[in-house]
Amino acid sequence: MLDHDRMEESVAAYALDACDVDERESVRAHIEGCPSCRALAARLTQAVDVLPLATQVVRPPDRLRARILAAAVRPGPRQAREEPPVARRVVPPAREPVAAARVRRPAWTRLRFPVLGGAVAALALALGALAAWNLSLNAQLHQPPARYAMSGTGTMAGAAGTVTAYRTSDVALVSFTGLPQPAPGRVYEMWLIDGAGHATPAGVFTPDPSGAATLPLGRAIHDARVMAVTQESGPTGTAAPTQKPELAGQLG
Repeated sequence: MLDHDRMEESVAAYALDACDVDERESVRAHIEGCPSCRALAARLTQAVDVLPLATQVVRPPDRLRARILAAAVRPGPRQAREEPPVARRVVPPAREPVAAARVRRPAWTRLRFPVLGGAVAALALALGALAAWNLSLNAQLHQPPARYAMSGTGTMAGAAGTVTAYRTSDVALVSFTGLPQPAPGRVYEMWLIDGAGHATPAGVFTPDPSGAATLPLGRAIHDARVMAVTQESGPTGTAAPTQKPELAGQLG
């Protein structure tokens, strides 16, 4: 049981590809023989796949384009030293009365693309790949994610949370800021509360020294009406809340 608990705690690092080689092999072997950890790895992998979408889109500065184009047209060391090719002439043997003829060079040796053209082509390919990736993600998700706010009261008055829900993938990501450090031996636990007031545990976490934390939820939240956070006994939390939530938010 102790080994299973240790392996279960490593599943998240395994899904994020944050394990070393030996640990990754141990977790992989455990997942193959453990249905619960295999299901957990599948849910967390879904969450990891959409982690990049939780960030805000930032427009690059206009000066970046000018810098890229300037670097593309600037001649490199090899280009500056390269001399124009000299056409070679073949002189026939004296006993053959044939006029000297210019040797025709293969066509492929005369095709030299300018550095600027190559750089622009590479940039166009990169932009095309980025656009294709974006379209692929949009096609998979079919709709933009829903976002909900969580706010704190009482001892957590300075805390806040943002829920990013990808309903078509049954995946949600919760980002927290301003969290106070939990008491020794305790952790924060997330709860999904339905319309009847029943609370389902959705994960435990602890903030970093700055009070920030990110919690991926590899499960559907469409049945929940409220998401709330309480402070519970660590390291695994409890099956039901033991205190009134001081950080919560409405869903929908």
